Order: sequence, then C-alpha cells, then structure tokens
Amino acid sequence: MPKIEENQLFTVIIEWEVNPKYQQELINGLSNQIDTYFKDYDGFISASFHASEDGKRVINYAQ
Repeated sequence: MPKIEENQLFTVIIEWEVNPKYQQELINGLSNQIDTYFKDYDGFISASFHASEDGKRVINYAQ
C-alpha cells in the first residue's frame, strides 16, 4: 500500500491512454524504469499503478 504524506512532498498523477492489449506491458515497463532509475533517489516515497477495467487507461500516482 502506498504511503501518502500530506506535507513537503511533490505528487505526480499521470494518465495514459493505451491499446488494451498493451496495458500490462506499459505497467511492467514503467515499473521497471522506476525500480531501475528512481526507487533509490532521496525523497522517493512510492509509485502506484492503477489499470482500468476496460484496459484503455493506466493511472500512475507517485510521490
């Protein structure tokens, strides 16, 4: 579960529209990039991905 802090943080919410057959590939690729490049940065709290049931959208919430 992501930890949501109310003070002194930068929060990003990004929405992607995607072909349903690539929804999981997008999530996997973005998760890999976060693990490789961002996870160990000072101040990084969390990143979460939310997949729409119709497969057409991915929402990323990161702090």
